[in-house]
Amino acid sequence: MQMEVETRLTPCSNGHDDKAEAENRSISELVSVLRAESRPEDFCRVEEALVAREAKLK
Repeated sequence: MQMEVETRLTPCSNGHDDKAEAENRSISELVSVLRAESRPEDFCRVEEALVAREAKLK
């Protein structure tokens, strides 16, 4: 299954600074942002894919 990803820039987005900020956040913080900014059904699909990928790595 391939998901389409929609890129949304917020008024405070400027690319480089956002990337640097994201690199300094914990995984938990990044997931929280994703959950808040995504539609619930999209977040659930992404979360399931990440959990499955993590299980394969173990």
